[in-house]
Amino acid sequence: MILVPFVLKIPGSTPDLGDNAADAKINRLISEGIGALVEAAISLGHYDHARSGLVVRSNSEQKYIDSIYEQAERAVRTERQVAVGSSLDEPSRLETESRAVTQAMMGGVVPALYGYHAPFVYAKGFVFALALVRQVLVQIRKEPTTNAVGVSALSVLDSSLPGLKGVRDSMAHADERALGTSNRGTISPKPITSGSLRAPTGGILMFSNLISNSLGYTDANGDYAEVPITATAHLSAVTCLQQTIDKVKWRGRPHVVPPVPKSSA
Repeated sequence: MILVPFVLKIPGSTPDLGDNAADAKINRLISEGIGALVEAAISLGHYDHARSGLVVRSNSEQKYIDSIYEQAERAVRTERQVAVGSSLDEPSRLETESRAVTQAMMGGVVPALYGYHAPFVYAKGFVFALALVRQVLVQIRKEPTTNAVGVSALSVLDSSLPGLKGVRDSMAHADERALGTSNRGTISPKPITSGSLRAPTGGILMFSNLISNSLGYTDANGDYAEVPITATAHLSAVTCLQQTIDKVKWRGRPHVVPPVPKSSA
């Protein structure tokens, strides 16, 4: 596993807010936030690896793929009684390619399309995980006993990652964004005058852009929103959750997360 390290210091074993029900709620929310940070760290580690591991064919692998295609073509010609040297019709060609791709993948060949999409898988996982941390802070803000704590932490996170909510929402409603719509109706993309993209007159719908380690979408308001897929962005979420934890009263034994590995002996 590719590791992106982080540590949280928990001042006790359970919150001590003077209300058992509130203690349980906040404890569950913080646990969800911790789990989301772990998932974000895992996604980030794999993202960095996927970005550096583009699919490059060796000569031996290409020869293996070519031989699989030749075998598939021979089989199709035999089954459909197509003479060697004559052209395959479109259905026969598609069947040949389908068999060759399937057999190559079963033999461990990674299609270039998979290699292209792998960074998107991990980038989107990273954003969804950080967005869950944000939602945890939203819920903590709603609780009467921790309202001020949640307001403060959420403000800091939104300042650090202003595009997080917009990107997460556009990812979750990618079908609508592809059509240029949101639950508010038709989206009118606004001008983009900063960052890695330029659309000074607006009108351009941006969809699932991964540029310079930032994942970007046109959001529901028509603005272009981005989230950096970086250790700095992860640290921002870690810091906000740690500040939240520090401002909650706790009881019980302090500990760190992840816990220190211990011998089973």
